[in-house]
Amino acid sequence: MSTSFYLVRHGQKTSQFEAEAVLTPLGHEQARQTGVYFSGLGIGQIMSSPARRAQETAHDIGQVLGLTYTVTEQLTERLLWTDKNMSAAEFLQEWNRSCDDPNYQPLFGDSARASGERGQKFLTQVLAQADGQKVIFVAHSGIISDIIRAFFGRDDPRLQTHEYCFRGSANCGISQIDFTDDGPHLIQLNFTDHLREVTY
Repeated sequence: MSTSFYLVRHGQKTSQFEAEAVLTPLGHEQARQTGVYFSGLGIGQIMSSPARRAQETAHDIGQVLGLTYTVTEQLTERLLWTDKNMSAAEFLQEWNRSCDDPNYQPLFGDSARASGERGQKFLTQVLAQADGQKVIFVAHSGIISDIIRAFFGRDDPRLQTHEYCFRGSANCGISQIDFTDDGPHLIQLNFTDHLREVTY
């Protein structure tokens, strides 16, 4: 029996760097469009990062599907700009270094490798309890790419395209991992056909 996990980035947010940025009106619309895409697929659970933008996205998707969502720290983004003594430029430098070198330990947060291992461990735990289900995980571009690379390796050619390396997941982009008896399979990477307007 196949189990399907859908990794969904939050909708468009009000600020590129603010840790507690919320969804824009377009971000809410992207979330509702994502909910419509999942309608009829038999989604059993929705889980969300603690960040407000992720919870708002999970809420909007859940409203369409008639589901509530649960919050887990395990989907927290790799790095969040919470130290206002650090400039946006300094934050971006740390972010880029963590993207370029998966083992780099930034001044705060997790390395990309540690983020991916955290997410992979969590999804594996959920898999043990959700055999045969379809589960949505609402999170962030960094940890989504980290999780995918933890499962499939950084050398997977689908993860080496210029767009994915430098832009990651679109707002409400969907990546689907199916788990069968012979292991995990990456079915979709950053799928956006359900969105009327694609943003990053």
